[in-house]
Amino acid sequence: MGAAIGYALTQPPLPLLAVFSSLGLGLALPYLLLSNWPLLQRCLPKPGLWMERLKQFFAFPMYATAVWLVWVLTQQAGPDSLILALGGMVIIAFAAWLFDSTRSTSGWKRPLTTVLAASLVGATLLVSYLNLQHSNVPSPSSDASAAKHWEPYSAERLQALRAEGKPVFLNFTAAWCITCLANERIALSQQSVIDAFKQNNITYLKGDWTNQDAAITGKLAEFGRKGVPLYVLYPAGENKVPIVLPQILTPEIVLDHIRSSH
Repeated sequence: MGAAIGYALTQPPLPLLAVFSSLGLGLALPYLLLSNWPLLQRCLPKPGLWMERLKQFFAFPMYATAVWLVWVLTQQAGPDSLILALGGMVIIAFAAWLFDSTRSTSGWKRPLTTVLAASLVGATLLVSYLNLQHSNVPSPSSDASAAKHWEPYSAERLQALRAEGKPVFLNFTAAWCITCLANERIALSQQSVIDAFKQNNITYLKGDWTNQDAAITGKLAEFGRKGVPLYVLYPAGENKVPIVLPQILTPEIVLDHIRSSH
């Protein structure tokens, strides 16, 4: 769905509406079928305790998502933001408990606890926002990537390599982009791909768009993209046309594009 939305946002109004309408129809299809053919409802399991258990079970993927988002926050705002995030979770949980525990009370206690709970959540969100606004996390340095097979992206470095006619593989990624992380683990970190980069003297540049760097945003716009991932292979030769790779990568896809670029 992320790939479909990314594609739709780069299209004219008619294709954009068609993609979003298709997504909406797909999500609503089970309800449409059950509403128009009531006999299908006989295939559904009978209501019971399992519904409550299933609802509780689905909370755990949400917990896992929260853990991942806290990790992303540390990438964006630094390790000091971890205590703020965890403390905020405790405050929000306390506010929810306070609101629920006074649900059956009457009189002035109920409005007071509602205001208190809302104030706690609001204060937590405000402090978190101010912390993000004033955070200053340095971008990866060349020293940090010296032992790796990639260099941090900069427009100057890319321009210099292209002026020399050298091949370049460009990867724009972000810490919160699951597709990006999966592609790096499945394809771009494989030894066969690393060896192919070395054998063909391809410089691997990686741009971090976790905090939506303006320079990377401009480069994404050059290729009609509004977000990551973006993978571009610049063949050897200053005037060669760059090749845009698919958003879902495998080692074979990367290797085939390297071979076809010669």
